[in-house]
Amino acid sequence: MPNVASVLKQEIQRLARKEAKAFTLPLKKALVAERKNVAALRRQVAALAKASGRAARSSAVVPLEAAASAAPKNWRKDTVRSTRKKLGLTQAQLAKLIGVSQITVSFWETGRSTPRAGAQVKVLAARKLSAAQALARVGGKAGRGRGPRRKAKGRKRAKKA
Repeated sequence: MPNVASVLKQEIQRLARKEAKAFTLPLKKALVAERKNVAALRRQVAALAKASGRAARSSAVVPLEAAASAAPKNWRKDTVRSTRKKLGLTQAQLAKLIGVSQITVSFWETGRSTPRAGAQVKVLAARKLSAAQALARVGGKAGRGRGPRRKAKGRKRAKKA
């Protein structure tokens, strides 16, 4: 026959677990609810950050004119490069001004791709800006440009006879 002391000890442990569970159950439910709230707030912050990034990128974009559906007639292959050089911008700055990526501007300049009609209109609209206005919209410094070439340091080669 089991010892009365061990049975009593087991019963006390069972009752203690039952009371502890009853005491902690509301806390567990509150914790689950707060974790859900935190997850929802994190999603909301991520969505706001994404929208803020989009708004920041689109604020520098040249406004699209009404006749954007038809391709401009005065478009040449070198229009993008000449516009960029006229404004004194880097490819990245022109890309920010127009609302595309820097690699897209590079592809346009090298002839790997051609801008769509809407982008062509934006480039032509940017062409009408002054260099100072373009820099103000982009919010940066003037393009880097190559500058004068420097002579290589080192020994001079002997002339062949």
